[in-house]
Amino acid sequence: MTTTNGQLASQDQRPKHVVWDAEFRVVEWSGRAEKLFGWKAEEVKGRHPGEWNFLHEKGLAKAEQMFNRLGNGALARSIIKLQHYTKSGEVITCDWYNYTIPGSAPGSLRIESLVRQLKS
Repeated sequence: MTTTNGQLASQDQRPKHVVWDAEFRVVEWSGRAEKLFGWKAEEVKGRHPGEWNFLHEKGLAKAEQMFNRLGNGALARSIIKLQHYTKSGEVITCDWYNYTIPGSAPGSLRIESLVRQLKS
């Protein structure tokens, strides 16, 4: 679907891949994230990445620390390199570009992430 000025309007074409809440639970999971990691949005929405085989064990503590700092306002943006398991069990390395989106109500902060797979 395109808009009148020719821009793509489909959610799957938006540049962001994942949106998290302040507790590091998936709020939005784009079609591009589905293609990259293999999980469908309905499989991961509302879940913390430690609740499914997503983050490689080596990076789990580093990811938790970074997201805690984003979630509590200590950081407004960050870049982090992490290894992930795809749904098929493949290990891939990705750069994550994260930034916070303050909400109007307490606890309504969101963390938007753009992800880029690195070639091995």
